[in-house]
Amino acid sequence: MNLKKISRKLFLLSALMWAGTGPAFSTERLLGDVNGDGEVNIGDVTAVVNHIGGNTLDGFNFMAANVNGDGEINIGDVTGIVNIIGTKTIGRNGTSSLKFASASIDKTQGAAAFSVDVYRAGSTGAITYSSNAPAVATVDSSTGVITIVGAGTATITATLSANAGLSAATATLLVNVSSSGGSGDGTSTNNGYGQPIPEGENGWH
Repeated sequence: MNLKKISRKLFLLSALMWAGTGPAFSTERLLGDVNGDGEVNIGDVTAVVNHIGGNTLDGFNFMAANVNGDGEINIGDVTGIVNIIGTKTIGRNGTSSLKFASASIDKTQGAAAFSVDVYRAGSTGAITYSSNAPAVATVDSSTGVITIVGAGTATITATLSANAGLSAATATLLVNVSSSGGSGDGTSTNNGYGQPIPEGENGWH
């Protein structure tokens, strides 16, 4: 049994459990909150260690567990969660983290407004959003809702403001919009490791 391959497959499927079904808005989740209790603590460290050892907690959030962003759950993520706990508990100056649930998303003109979940760690400051190509896609600066305008490529940037001695952080999402045509809205996404993720499995809604 190849635990690394299983871990990667479970990582790709994880957002199916966490994807929202309500109105479109960008849901903020805590990076490192593996057990979903709303905090990053020793319980999350234990959950990741147990997963690496082959005992995966029900409801294990793989996107939150993949702290180092390599697409696998490993000792590097344990270290990352410990560092997050240390920054929060000790209150020392530290580095914040921010990432989108997907690295890129493909859309067709006429697609409905949507958003992609973001995972944060460190600063508790506000997250704001911007688009470098409003003729292609605009984004609500506070909710993160993205609206398709025309064909082309736009980079959506999320910015986490610094707070309580913890640094600011940014994350980017590439939105590729093709001309109208074909069936459906043509949505597909990429998790950042060259692997497309079907709709509903990556935290966009």
